Amino acid sequence: MKRKFLIILGVSLGNFWVYQLFANNILMGLLLTSESILLFLTALPERSKKIQVAVFIILTGLSLYLLAISFNKEIFYISDYEKIVQKNRGEYFGAELGKIYGNKAGIFYFDKFRPVVSKISGNFASNLDFEKYFLSKNPEEGRYPVFLLPLFILGLVRLIIVYQKTSVIYFLLALIVSSLVSISGKMGPMLLFPFFNLCIALGALNIWRKWQKDI
Repeated sequence: MKRKFLIILGVSLGNFWVYQLFANNILMGLLLTSESILLFLTALPERSKKIQVAVFIILTGLSLYLLAISFNKEIFYISDYEKIVQKNRGEYFGAELGKIYGNKAGIFYFDKFRPVVSKISGNFASNLDFEKYFLSKNPEEGRYPVFLLPLFILGLVRLIIVYQKTSVIYFLLALIVSSLVSISGKMGPMLLFPFFNLCIALGALNIWRKWQKDI
């Protein structure tokens, strides 16, 4: 157990991202590092329900804090350019769909609902861009050394195969909240920090176990 703890601790502190978090907010850095360790423990066979509860308590607290101070209001803001695009789209759909588009439900969907969903899905895709986590050309936005990418992939594959429910739920909730807030480039989608650490640590643990068997 001690070696497993050292693995997740080493991963959590052995990257560029954690120091950007600590430099911006020491308490946030401590909480996210602690969350990384707890999330890792939930993926082990000897996990306890108390640790799982602690993981989601911290996630809930951080999510509410980020939504309160950094909610992305741009999601619901329609720029002048977007208004022009909507107008042109409205003329097109109005001619093609007729009454289907012209009723209140159709107008609401195309002019109000669809743009918001499009922006949120765009944020989703941006947060899932692994290049900015491991292959960023900008040193200030680098998250992890590129040599950790194979460990991340190995750990992610293991999570997918085993289907560790706590980790999956954490990832989805963190991704949703991260897609609704606006954080500076250096901080990034910080709620995903523990999940990335988890995958890298699981990959490292898997290699270590195989190495132990070969000795």
